[in-house]
Amino acid sequence: MLERLSRLGAGAWASGLYTLVEERLGFHESGERLALASAPADCGAAARAGLALDPLAARCGRALVVGAGPDPGGWEPGGYDVVVAAGAGLERLAAHSRAPDVVVTDVDGGMAWAIPLLGVPVLLHFHADNHPRAAEAAARLRAYVATGQVPWGDCVLAPLGFADGDRAIALAVAMECDSIEAVGVDIHGPAPAKFEVSAAYARYFLAQAGYEVKPAPGGFTAQLKA
Repeated sequence: MLERLSRLGAGAWASGLYTLVEERLGFHESGERLALASAPADCGAAARAGLALDPLAARCGRALVVGAGPDPGGWEPGGYDVVVAAGAGLERLAAHSRAPDVVVTDVDGGMAWAIPLLGVPVLLHFHADNHPRAAEAAARLRAYVATGQVPWGDCVLAPLGFADGDRAIALAVAMECDSIEAVGVDIHGPAPAKFEVSAAYARYFLAQAGYEVKPAPGGFTAQLKA
């Protein structure tokens, strides 16, 4: 599972998508490398996360990714094989009394304090302006994989996307889920530069795996082509 995820991230890097991050947002590779230098390369924690993710991938017919973007309302988190919280989407799931199966985070959401209590695998992102906070979070987690935006070393999943939303989509794609539904992760509409870059990554991940994607209120649906 983690190997498939690694290949997706490497492909996005090779495609040149990171140039959007530099050109549109001014986040340069050197700053991201400094952030990753502080990421704990905890191979044991990464192995535990991989072991926890594998059975989720094996059962993933229908996945739900919940992000922090505009909420269209009228949805419920029941009936899914795997539910992924992307960043502050964790708060949205809490409002529906549903714990996620996986958390993808850079620990900037209001409920970041609760992540270690969930006991689920975590993709923990390190970037130029959060790495001290991410390092503190890592010390409280048992099963996590550190992620980053630029190539790095062993036991750190980097490069892997830009924002929590597109990394969560990459995770669902790597799980080879038959269908992916996203709420609060809009990859089609006009948006500020940060979200346009994230949407470009998400569209790349979905296209590489051959998903048929249709816009939906506040998100999208994606079906794996036969």
